[in-house]
Amino acid sequence: MSWPSGSDYQTAVQNPKTAFQDKELQDCIVRPGAMGMPWVASGNFASVFCLVHPNGQKYAARVFNRQVTTQKARYQAVSDHLGGIIFQFMVGFQYQEDGIQIAGQWYPIIKMDWADGVQFGKAVEDNVSDPDALRFIAAQFRAVYSGLQGANMSHCDLQHGNIMVSPAGNLVLVDYDDFFVPKLAGEQALALGMPNYQHPARRAGDYDEKIDNFSSLVIYMSLGAVAADPTLYQQYNNGDNLVLKETDYKDLNSPVWVGLAKSSDPVVKDIVD
Repeated sequence: MSWPSGSDYQTAVQNPKTAFQDKELQDCIVRPGAMGMPWVASGNFASVFCLVHPNGQKYAARVFNRQVTTQKARYQAVSDHLGGIIFQFMVGFQYQEDGIQIAGQWYPIIKMDWADGVQFGKAVEDNVSDPDALRFIAAQFRAVYSGLQGANMSHCDLQHGNIMVSPAGNLVLVDYDDFFVPKLAGEQALALGMPNYQHPARRAGDYDEKIDNFSSLVIYMSLGAVAADPTLYQQYNNGDNLVLKETDYKDLNSPVWVGLAKSSDPVVKDIVD
């Protein structure tokens, strides 16, 4: 089966009534972007369109950028594990096998509740000079991590682009393509996550409820470090990280480690050690 291109998807979603099989999505208006074309956010596996229902409800239509063979089973496993319970740090989702129609052929989508707010990275950037705000975000993040661990789940790609900060200040995880639940034990990860947040020795077989440990330490430590010393962010953030990057995990003599080790925050120093 040939797979739709990005432009194929953009053309289709301009007319939700014919593009989608889901009745709620059919009744929506697609959020416009540049030059009147549908707004879209593209990632590794999928692209996301925002659709607004007349009742004000917003949905994310997540379309796959390449052919997938296991996504239905993976999303079903996550749904079964949740048992109808949606944590505050997650959004509702539904895998639809015949979700979007392109040139008379149906392709799968993930229909998700839309997560309003700003991306985690932007929230950090906006609060670099407000240590109390950064420490609040860090506490919120620790609660999300604890929630995942308590439910024996892993997101598997925790990073600044996969976390939203709601208007109320709550953190919401997005992108569940590589989510782990116990039913998926023995499977392999579909991807290895953003390198700036992952252990350099991670492999596809490293796929379990503990895989978020490293990225969570990176995020939590970075927030505490920047709260204590904003110049770390100004010096080491490159737009695709917080303060650490992939090469720093392979070179423990890189300058950023020196700065982190001098942090006035004792928790940061403990994590660095």
